[in-house]
Amino acid sequence: MSDDVRPQAGPTIAIIGVGLMGGSLGLAARGRGAAGRVLGFSRSSETLATALELGAITASCATLEDACRDADLVFVATPVRLIPQHVHAALAAAPEHAVVTDMGSTKGRLMTELTRQEQRRFVGGHPLCGAETAGVIHATASLYRGATYFLTPGAHVDPGAVQRLFGFLT
Repeated sequence: MSDDVRPQAGPTIAIIGVGLMGGSLGLAARGRGAAGRVLGFSRSSETLATALELGAITASCATLEDACRDADLVFVATPVRLIPQHVHAALAAAPEHAVVTDMGSTKGRLMTELTRQEQRRFVGGHPLCGAETAGVIHATASLYRGATYFLTPGAHVDPGAVQRLFGFLT
C-alpha cells in the first residue's frame, strides 16, 4: 500500500472499486474535507494509478483487506454481481466500528446472504446519479451534487451505523 503521510482529519474511507462512482465519491469527499484518508482498491493497478494521479484516493491498496483494515467507512462500488462477495470480505477485514455500504441498485440477494451479525454493520446504499461514461478517468467531484442517495438499512442494522453513514454522506 502506498501511503499519504500528511496528517489528516476526518474518517478514513475505503473505496472498493475505484471507477466512475467510487472515484467520484473519493473526489467529492476529499474536495469537501469530509475524509482524512481515502484508500482505494481495484483489480487494476492502472486504475489505482489513475485514481491517485487524479486525487480520487490518497493511497492505493494491493488487496481489499489492506484497504478495509483501518477504514471507518467502506464503500463497495463494484458491479452488482460482485457486490455480495466484496461486502462479505469488507465486513471480515474492517474493524468492528466500521460501517460497510454498497452503491448497487439491487439488495435482495445481498441481504439474504448476510448473517444477522453482518447486517449490524451493513447499510445498503444507492446513489441515483451517474454518467454515460465509465471509469475513474471520468470521475468528477460534482457527480453526487443534488443527487438523491437512498440508504436501505436492513432489519438488524445498528442505528448508529446508519447515523454515521448518513452524517458522512450529508
